[in-house]
Amino acid sequence: MGKLTRRTIVLAALCAGALAALLAYLFLDREQLRAAEMTKPVPVVVAAYEIPVRTVIEPGMVRETTRPVGTLPTNCASSLREVVGKVTVKALAADEPVRRVVIAAQTAALGLSYVVPPGMRAVTVAVDPIIGVAGFLKAGDHVDVVATFGTGMYSLDRVGVTKTVLQDVELLAIGPDVVPEEVGKPAADRAAKPKEQPNATLAVAPGDAERLILAESQGKLRLILRRAGDDLKVALSGAHSEALTGARPAARTYAAAPRPAPASYGMSPWFLGGATHTEAAAKAAEKPQANSVETIRGTQKSTVEVRSE
Repeated sequence: MGKLTRRTIVLAALCAGALAALLAYLFLDREQLRAAEMTKPVPVVVAAYEIPVRTVIEPGMVRETTRPVGTLPTNCASSLREVVGKVTVKALAADEPVRRVVIAAQTAALGLSYVVPPGMRAVTVAVDPIIGVAGFLKAGDHVDVVATFGTGMYSLDRVGVTKTVLQDVELLAIGPDVVPEEVGKPAADRAAKPKEQPNATLAVAPGDAERLILAESQGKLRLILRRAGDDLKVALSGAHSEALTGARPAARTYAAAPRPAPASYGMSPWFLGGATHTEAAAKAAEKPQANSVETIRGTQKSTVEVRSE
């Protein structure tokens, strides 16, 4: 192997320096591009003022602006369409960028209050254990509410009436509510063997909420599932047990209650020292009765009282 000459060493040094200069140039150029990229303005949605947690975001609460991408946290919303109508799961400070992880859609996972339609009320009522459709009801279905009542004071004259209380009602939620099996059993047995009482949460108008609660307190409710997209309301008169079976309740006669004797005006009651009705009647019977006799003499008319002993 020959000896390295001075010329060879100089060429090797020049090549190494050129390579180092090239690498340094490439590194500095990439850093400049990165710095330019980090200062590039991008659209972002920020809070117009402080927004509490669990608040439905409205258009006036947020605004669109531009900021350097390097100053923003990750996963920020870039348009109002992504934010308006969502619910904050974390409080936002004024001028804070809205990240997609701190907002959520209005679903039942956040609570029923976020899925109640505008102008409606959510009412939870107990329904028949069969629920009318064998437990196939799901949240979002539309149902009719049917109530069965019993009229009449006695079993012999009781008449059953089934009436459609509400039609085309949205079902927000349905599920069991655990209640004690029997009140008369010991507390240990009731805790060990509970039973489930189905309940349904319906979205109704304020006026219909009153009718629904009254129907639940007076009778037994069932839910009738409607076909998807069917919003037709039908005029119904209800079903009566007399018309269904043809049997009429047995006729009953009631004895009229005796009426109390009318009080005599001007007499003090017995608790104020006066005479009772019986004593007053006895005294009136003992008092001689007076008869009036009317006589006419010419043009003169007179009346004379004749007492009977």
